[in-house]
Amino acid sequence: MVMQHGIKEVLKNYNLPMWISDYVDEYIKEDPLNSMKRALSFINVKRKRGSVTSTYVILPNGTKFSMSDISKILSLFYYGEKQVELMAESWSSKPDPAHVKYVKHFLNVSKVEKRHLRAIKNLMDGLMRKPEESPQIIKDVFSYIMNLGTWEERFVALYIIMRYSYSAIFGQVFYKVFYFVMPEFMRSFGKVYIDENGDLRWALEETRNMVKNKNISDDRILKISEDLLSLIEASVKYEISITKDLEVEKEIRLMLKVAIAYPLHELKDLGVNIDIKNEETKIDLLSNNLLKPKDEPN
Repeated sequence: MVMQHGIKEVLKNYNLPMWISDYVDEYIKEDPLNSMKRALSFINVKRKRGSVTSTYVILPNGTKFSMSDISKILSLFYYGEKQVELMAESWSSKPDPAHVKYVKHFLNVSKVEKRHLRAIKNLMDGLMRKPEESPQIIKDVFSYIMNLGTWEERFVALYIIMRYSYSAIFGQVFYKVFYFVMPEFMRSFGKVYIDENGDLRWALEETRNMVKNKNISDDRILKISEDLLSLIEASVKYEISITKDLEVEKEIRLMLKVAIAYPLHELKDLGVNIDIKNEETKIDLLSNNLLKPKDEPN
């Protein structure tokens, strides 16, 4: 009972749905006492602030991140926001009299993304870091979205799959965890991954209606979900594999499972005929294949 209360407290703190407790249960069962204490240590910070030096960041619970790993994480956020800006500029540059509101929306998105990029760049400047080159697997994620041909596909990719995997999990958790260490910097970062302006709320509702009204078929949604989520999962696995002395690998793997499940749950709630467990297994297999050397057989 105490353990379940603790899990709910964590989920509430991170503004996450209660179904995630199933995934947290699996994480805790591996090492019940230490896993639960570790999970709670990220939220029970009280008056502790943590610290920042030129070489590392220490969270209020004592977990240490090298500054090179923080720089890598922020560079990935920066790259993602830059790619969304480029997509929005591309999609809003072509007149479409039948979908004027969509063109206008992405014109606004490109302007908002410029502000987001400044916020992340200001955080990096404060840490005396510069954006780093992103790995090819991350580039493949955004290339896939850029090449989607219909408005419905673009909205589903951005406002369900990407939002409920990258932003809702990795963006918000990064903000919550590091806020107590660097509040003066994280306030502006939070505006990127926490705040929802009126235009974004409209886009989210428009996407939900597209899915509920079957403006895009379930088969097409599942195909995009599998393709994109396997790329996302592969990108996170790749980053885990190249990070040295990672103290929170178990927690990141938990976040990855939730990040893949989150958009699938959202789609199911919107009426898409989807078997979540089967999709998770299929996406995991696809992601592993993406990480194999090109000359290695499947």
